[in-house]
Amino acid sequence: MMKMSTSVVFLMFLGVCVAQDHFWYPSQDGKDRLLPLRSSEFSDTIQNTPVAVVLYSLPQTDDPLQAHMYSINNNMIQLAAQFLELKGVKFFKVNMVENMDLVKQEGVSAAGAVHVYVNGRKIVYNGYRSAESLMAFIQRAESPIVESLNVKQDKKVFDKVENSKLVGYFNPASPQLAAFEAAAKVHHPSVSFYTVADPLMAKHMKLSVPGSIQIRRPYEKQAELLPQNPATEEDIHNFLAARSKPLLQKLSFHDLHSVWHSGEGAPAYVIAFVQPKSPLGGPFYKTLKKLARYSSPGDQTITLIEPDMFPFLNSHWERTFNINLQEPSLGLVNVTDNNSSWFDVSQLSQLTTDVEKIASLQLWLEDIFSGVVRVDGLPPATAQQGENVESASSEQQPNEGTEQEGQGQENAQAEDQAEGEVQSEGQ
Repeated sequence: MMKMSTSVVFLMFLGVCVAQDHFWYPSQDGKDRLLPLRSSEFSDTIQNTPVAVVLYSLPQTDDPLQAHMYSINNNMIQLAAQFLELKGVKFFKVNMVENMDLVKQEGVSAAGAVHVYVNGRKIVYNGYRSAESLMAFIQRAESPIVESLNVKQDKKVFDKVENSKLVGYFNPASPQLAAFEAAAKVHHPSVSFYTVADPLMAKHMKLSVPGSIQIRRPYEKQAELLPQNPATEEDIHNFLAARSKPLLQKLSFHDLHSVWHSGEGAPAYVIAFVQPKSPLGGPFYKTLKKLARYSSPGDQTITLIEPDMFPFLNSHWERTFNINLQEPSLGLVNVTDNNSSWFDVSQLSQLTTDVEKIASLQLWLEDIFSGVVRVDGLPPATAQQGENVESASSEQQPNEGTEQEGQGQENAQAEDQAEGEVQSEGQ
């Protein structure tokens, strides 16, 4: 009996060892898969390659920082090429010094830029410098530019998409549909495009008239209709330029450097560090979603960062901004010089209703717009025309109803009375 048990244990251990071979982390095999691409052959190559990935780089030098960045970008591209070349994806490298006309033509501003061309359409990659993130982005870029919503199951998939979504109700082969598809070619995949043809599905999406187009931003409850019907391609471009920016936007590996970029002229960001599933982060996350639901879209976006998604950056963020990422944090950050000003999240626990919490957050955001809260080194703005402007980042509590946004907060108050607490999005 003992002998049998020993054999079983040995086989179980052997099985674990064998299974682990299926989870090895890939490494480069040493083969250079980047093909040189020159200005003279660029157009023909891109037009005749279904999916082309182009790395724009400078020649290697002895500068340690430049060599380090070259290594990061090259390793990312080479490893992605190693796995995607069998699927027909081609990878190229452009020497920026030798092809300055091409660099200018493609709008490349810095070495290390990566452009993905799908059937000749350029999509700039601004994501995390890893092969996994780049491969996922390429998969998104290859996805259909416009998708159809036909059944309820399509709607369930649609609801899980976290970026801004444009939905149009069209009769097949209509001119409005052609304009919608043309606009999608410009904005995909940063904005997702969907069409509805069935009247019942259109009614479910709250689209009553053919030609209607609506935008649905992340975390926001109400869709917003494009005012023009029929809408031209230019109408759609203008609408997205003004309305596609959500109040609450989650930072992901795919858009890391487009959402958060530093350097001269970089803007200040409103950043929320939140762990949605933690005891402290969960309630604050729900309050932020409620804020997004019932606030009017503005010029300012709150960038939502889940620290667990970026473990290598946590210590940097804590050290730079003097915060504890185990607790939720909300602040205005100047990423050029790392000056920051932080909202006192702890005061929300002293407020009893969602209306009060939303009002407190809105007051702080308005203080940013008015210059009372700032991180550019200039003195804060002062109240004008007798208005008593109180910063929500101070220790003073806002009065209930202060700076409410009308109907939006009336809805929030009604939900408080009916539910007793903030509900998760989609309920």
